[in-house]
Amino acid sequence: MRQDSTGERQAREALDRKDDIGTRVRECATWYARYAVLFGAASVVAVLCLAVPPPVGPTISTMLWILGISGLSVFAARQEVTPRNFRRRHLTMLGTWLAVYTGVLVVGLGYFPENIAWWFTGGLLTGLPAFATARKVRRDAL
Repeated sequence: MRQDSTGERQAREALDRKDDIGTRVRECATWYARYAVLFGAASVVAVLCLAVPPPVGPTISTMLWILGISGLSVFAARQEVTPRNFRRRHLTMLGTWLAVYTGVLVVGLGYFPENIAWWFTGGLLTGLPAFATARKVRRDAL
C-alpha cells in the first residue's frame, strides 16, 4: 500500500513540475514580443528622423538604428528559449519590414524629402510588421 501512495505522490509531483516548466517556457518565449515591439518603435523613430534635412536627419537616423539594433541583438542573444516557429516568424517579419522600409525610403527620398507627414506615416508603416508579429507571438504564448 505504501508503494502506491509513493508512486501517486511522485506522479503528482512530476505533473506539477511539467506544468511549472510549461508556464516558465511560455513566459520566457514572450521575450520575442518585446523584441518585436522595440524593433518596430526603433523603425518608426529612425524613419521619422529622415524628415530632418541632411546631413543631420540621416545621421541621427543611422546612429539611432545602429544603437537600437545592437541593443536588440544583445538582448536576443541572451535569451534561453525561442518561441515556436521563431525562425519563420522572424524572417517573415524582417522580409516584410524590408519591403515596406525600402518602399518608404525610395518614394520618400525621391518625392517627399522634407515632408513630415510622409515620414510620420512611413514610420508607422515600417513599424507595422513588427507590431503585428508582437501581437501574434503574445497571443500564441497564452
